[in-house]
Amino acid sequence: MKYLTLLFLLSFSQGGGSQTVTVPVHNPSFEIHAPFTYGDQCGVKGGWAGVPVSGWQFSNGASAFQPTQPNPCGIRAFPLPDGSTVALAGAYTGTSTISQDTGVKASDFFTMYGDGVYTMTFYVANYFNVYPGFYQAKLLIEEHELCATEGWGTPNWTQITLVCPAPSYSIVDQWVPPDPTPEPSELNYHLIISFAAVGPHAWPVLFDDISLTFTPK
Repeated sequence: MKYLTLLFLLSFSQGGGSQTVTVPVHNPSFEIHAPFTYGDQCGVKGGWAGVPVSGWQFSNGASAFQPTQPNPCGIRAFPLPDGSTVALAGAYTGTSTISQDTGVKASDFFTMYGDGVYTMTFYVANYFNVYPGFYQAKLLIEEHELCATEGWGTPNWTQITLVCPAPSYSIVDQWVPPDPTPEPSELNYHLIISFAAVGPHAWPVLFDDISLTFTPK
């Protein structure tokens, strides 16, 4: 059923001469979540262990977060890119991650179209006005990193675009990592989205409004 759904999406997206395919990202703005368990003057969140957020996996130190508006803690990231909830990572616990298994097999795109380019967009901002958080964002095919970007957050939201050339050989024939040796391909590998705040005492970073597309080349 999932494969048939993907075929429908592929066919629908080609209308009007465009071949860019939307890869479904579930709950892209983190609006669907369990009740929050912790709150202070800065906003409400899930505490250090987070709360279940539909479609996403949160490590310790990451959580959904609803900042208070106006904010007495110096958070300047208003208005939010979408909705009232964002993802927070890096709550003083070292590196913490947010990830989603899209459930979409990369091989479905490659066998239908061959080589292509994935484009992932997201918004990132600091939790604090003064203290910058260092973030990483990755697109993976299971454990294989297809591409990544990293940088420092700013007090206001910045939209980041990550462009990932994707050679079909890697999935249809053989995965070729930088080292040490090629690995047999796995046609059932899924596309994985991952975000992290990085560092031994990582300042918190906010993420919101995630999207992913594939364009044949």
